Amino acid sequence: MQKSKMTVALVFSAAGAFTGARPGFVFKMGELGLGYYPDRPPLQATAAEAEDKKKKKKKQKKKEVKKDKK
Repeated sequence: MQKSKMTVALVFSAAGAFTGARPGFVFKMGELGLGYYPDRPPLQATAAEAEDKKKKKKKQKKKEVKKDKK
């Protein structure tokens, strides 16, 4: 059980107020309350999401081509 508490401590640091910038962290109200959370880049789209995006773009292009032909 101690290990999980330590992991949470490395991920989130509760704080009642902003006490200054911390490298690699952002201060915000999140799921665990107010405090410092790791500054993570946005998650990349899954392969399925990326494929869906490609299909939607292709479909949109087809509509534009048909519209231009009229």
